[in-house]
Amino acid sequence: MNSSTKEPAPSPALGGFSTTATGLKLRVQNVAKTLQNQTDVLGEDRTYLNHIKSATSSADHGLTKELDDIQRYFQAELQQMDEDFKVKVSLFDGIRKNAVDVQKNENVRLQQCLTTLKTEKTMLHQQIISMQHKVEGIEEEIGSEHMYIV
Repeated sequence: MNSSTKEPAPSPALGGFSTTATGLKLRVQNVAKTLQNQTDVLGEDRTYLNHIKSATSSADHGLTKELDDIQRYFQAELQQMDEDFKVKVSLFDGIRKNAVDVQKNENVRLQQCLTTLKTEKTMLHQQIISMQHKVEGIEEEIGSEHMYIV
């Protein structure tokens, strides 16, 4: 470069690039300007993405908290249902055992009644046989007395 020709000072409005640059220097300045613009856009995009990530993270945290609350609710409900079921099973077992005991007692009572009835039947049968023998004896006496009367 010739020292006798001076280039004007870079313009701050153009990002510090000279307005009189030509050729390769101009291309480098254009590439630098494009890179700067892209860097600015990339920075804006990063800021936007960070904002979206933050919002998503907040939403995820809120959903996670909601899901945890729902899970705790259902766990409490299931535990309550389990306890209620155990109480009902326990009551049913008590009722069933009581019913079995009542049935056993009723069976014993009926068996005793049956035994008493069989004993009474046997006694009645013996009394009937005894009465039949007495009737036969009386009929024989009447029959033999009747023979004497005739």
